[in-house]
Parts: sequence; C-alpha cells; structure tokens
Amino acid sequence: MTDTPNLASLAGSEWGAPDLGDAFVQFQSGGKLIGHGGCNRFFGSYSEDGPRLNIGPLGATKMMCPPLLMETERRLMGALQRAATIEATHLVLILKDKDGTPLLRLQRRDWD
Repeated sequence: MTDTPNLASLAGSEWGAPDLGDAFVQFQSGGKLIGHGGCNRFFGSYSEDGPRLNIGPLGATKMMCPPLLMETERRLMGALQRAATIEATHLVLILKDKDGTPLLRLQRRDWD
C-alpha cells in the first residue's frame, strides 16, 4: 500500500474502482451499507473491529442488465460477502477473505 495511515473507520466513506464502472459501495454510520452494483442497487449491514469486517446478508433490486454489468455486479457483491478483513487507508480499501487473500481493491470516491 502506501505510507498513508490506516483508516480509523469505514463509516461515511464511499468506494469504487475504475474496472467496476459506476459500481460503488457506501459505508454509512450506524452499520448500514448501500451501493450500486452496476445494474442493481443493494443494501445491507456491516460491522468492523480493527481490520476485521463482517458484512451481513445483502439485499438488492432485481433488474436484469447486459452480461458485462451483471458480471461486474456479481464480482463486487461476491467480494463484499466473502470479505473478512480489510486493509484501508484514506484512499485505498482492499477487501480480503478469511485467509487474507485479496478479493478486491477499491478507491475512495468521496475524497473527504
């Protein structure tokens, strides 16, 4: 990563990645998360304890889109559901599985 200090909390942050197009995830205060997978909006809950991350079941709208958008959505939502730990600075969020294998690298979208 970088020499930037670790992020204290995900609350109030929004993340995406150039290879995900318009897809994003937003971690809200109170343990709620919302986002857009490229086709459908999704929502759920999360909790964090240091580098540990637990994302509850995700709900989503049920629209069908072109295959590329659906694959982007499956990739993002799959990574969120398998995430067990994070490595995060103010600008970069890496979701990792329970074995520490990186699942997805996201970039900060809200920049505050």
